[in-house]
Amino acid sequence: MKIYKYILIGFLIVTTIFVSNHGGNVSYALFYLAIILPIISVIYTLYVYQHFRIYQMIDHKTIVKGELVPYRFTVSNEYFITYRSIQLKFYDDKSQVVGGDTTVEYTLLPGESIEKKTNLRCNYRGEYEVGIKMVVITDFLRLISITFPIQSKYRVMVLPRVLNLSRLRILPLEKDAKRTLTCNNPEQIEMDNELRNYVYGDSLKRIHWKASAKKQTMQTRKMTQNPRQEMNLYIDLCKLDVTGMDQIIIEDKMIEAELAIVKYCQKMGVPINVFYQQDGPQKRRILNAMDFNKLYQESPKIKFNQKVSVHELLSKNVINMGKCLVLVHKLEDALCIQLQRLKQNRAELVLLYFTSELEEEEKVKIGTLRSIGIYVREILREEELVNIL
Repeated sequence: MKIYKYILIGFLIVTTIFVSNHGGNVSYALFYLAIILPIISVIYTLYVYQHFRIYQMIDHKTIVKGELVPYRFTVSNEYFITYRSIQLKFYDDKSQVVGGDTTVEYTLLPGESIEKKTNLRCNYRGEYEVGIKMVVITDFLRLISITFPIQSKYRVMVLPRVLNLSRLRILPLEKDAKRTLTCNNPEQIEMDNELRNYVYGDSLKRIHWKASAKKQTMQTRKMTQNPRQEMNLYIDLCKLDVTGMDQIIIEDKMIEAELAIVKYCQKMGVPINVFYQQDGPQKRRILNAMDFNKLYQESPKIKFNQKVSVHELLSKNVINMGKCLVLVHKLEDALCIQLQRLKQNRAELVLLYFTSELEEEEKVKIGTLRSIGIYVREILREEELVNIL
C-alpha cells in the first residue's frame, strides 16, 4: 500500500511543478485530480464503513473455558456500490477464532454476502468480548486504509474448567485422611453400645451374643450416625502484584483449584465450607450438586479486587478449624503468623501458593511453614493443576 501513496505523492509533486512552469487546462486538471483523489478515497472508505454489515452468531453465550463452540459471521453488501478490501480483525487476547485469518480481504459486489462457519475457543474464565474486534477498510485505489471498531460487539460468559479428580493428593497423609474422603455417604453409620430387642430383618452382625445369652433373648446394637468431619477452604481474592497474562492465568488457576477441591469433596460426600471476600464476607456451604452448581455459576464473576486479606478471614476462626485449605497468591508475614497460630490450635493445614516465579524470600517462608507441619505446595503458572491436586 505504501507504493501507492508514494506514487500519489510523486504525481502531486510532478503536477505541481508542471502547473507552475507551463499552466494550461491539462496541467491544472491533473493537478486537481492529484488533490481530489485522497478526498474521494476518504469519502469512499467512510461510506463503506457506514453501509456494510457484519453479523455474528455464537450458539451459546455461556461457554466453558477451552471448549470449541460453533461460531459464524457474515459480511454483507446491501447497497449498490462495490466494496473492496475489507479485512476483519478478531479478538485474540483471551479467545481465538479457529481459522480466523486476519489477512483475508473481502470484496463484495452489490447485494453480495459472504458467510464463514468456524469455531470459537475461549481460553480464560470471565465475561468479555469475543469474535470480530474491528474492521480495516481500504479504498479502491489502495491509497488509504482506516481501522474502525465494531459497534455491536459480542459478549460471552466463560465458565472455568472443573477438573475431575480421582483422589486429592494435597491432603496430609495422616491415618484418617484416606478414610475421611473415600466414603460416598455424607454420614458414617456406626454401631452403638446401647442395645434393643432383636427385630426381624436386623443384620446378624449387629447381634450382641453375650447380652443375648445373659437376657435369654436376642439383643442387637443400635445404629448411630457419626457426622463426617467438615473441611474449610479459604481463597485470597486480593489484587495480584503481577499484571497482564500472568495475572489472568494465576487467577484462573486459583478458581479452578477451588472448584476441583470442592467438587471432589461434594462427590465424596464431605461437607466443605468456602470462605472468601466479595463485596463483603462470603461463606458457601457445599453439601450437594445443587450447592456446587450455584458456586460454579458465580465463578466467572469473581473479581480479584478485594481489600480484605485472607489472613483476616482466618483470624475469625482460630478455634476448632479442623481441616483447612488456604489458596493464596501472596505469602505475607501476617498470613504466616496466622497459619502458625492455627497450627498451634491443632488445625490440619494445607497451603496452596500460586505464583509466576518463586523468589528466595518466599522459599524461606515456605520452608518455615513446612518445618512446623503445614503442608505447602507452590503452583507455578505453567504447571497443570491435574498433576498437582
